[in-house]
Order: sequence, then structure tokens, then C-alpha cells
Amino acid sequence: MNKKVYIAGGITKRLHNCVPHDRKATLEKIQLERLIACQKLNDVGLEPINPFRGQTYDTNYSVNNIVLRDLNDLSACDSLLVLSSWPGSFGTICEIWEARRLGKCVVVAGSYEETSQFFIHCITGTFRTVQGAVNFLACYVLGGNRK
Repeated sequence: MNKKVYIAGGITKRLHNCVPHDRKATLEKIQLERLIACQKLNDVGLEPINPFRGQTYDTNYSVNNIVLRDLNDLSACDSLLVLSSWPGSFGTICEIWEARRLGKCVVVAGSYEETSQFFIHCITGTFRTVQGAVNFLACYVLGGNRK
């Protein structure tokens, strides 16, 4: 059975905060960040779960469908990798809290300036790079059974 890692990070706020003609470029940047994280997780034998999968510039999903799918995906994962694009993302904050509530390992990749005691309570580790976070997850989740 593959160990699964849910990839969290800001999406909606980033798309809504950009000017309309930059929306497609912003979406492509988000997808690239997640694709890189997925590849790094695959490289160490972890199965990435990208909640942004299947979404394109023209895709419209209902809020309920997005949230229910994300919560189901998160509950099926062993850990949570939070990309540095998350600050200010209410959805990502909720995913961090839910992962902690479920007893999952929560790792942040990149810088953040969150000093909330609740946030600190929820995080297993913080790393400067995605690769550092992935290496930690490989050891934490897989132990000595790396790919």
C-alpha cells in the first residue's frame, strides 16, 4: 500500500487576487508548483494527492464539491505537505487543522510568518524547500522502507 501525501497551498485567493488577464498564468504557476512537488514525492516512493488535479482555467466546480473532495482526499492520506503559497489561505488553514485533528504529520515547505499558537501546535516540521520537506516525509512516513 502506497503512503499518500496530500498537497495543500493557496489556490482560490491567488486566483481571485490576480488581475483577470493574469489568471491563466497564475493557474499555470500553481499547477507547476504542484507538479514539481508531486514529482519529488514520487521520487521517494510517496503517492501525491493533488487537490488541484483535473482543474483547468475554464473549470468550474461547486464549493461544496471542492470541499467534500478535499476532505475525503485528506482523510485518506498519511500526511500533509503545505506549499509556501498558503499564507492567507483560509482553505489551507482548515486543511492544516483537519490534518492535525486526524493525527496526521503536517509539514510546511517554504517560509511563513505565522506565529499563532494554534498553527505551531498543528505543524510537525517546517523546511526551507520542498525537497527538504519531502525528504523528512520519506523518513517520517516510510521509515526505513524508502523506495
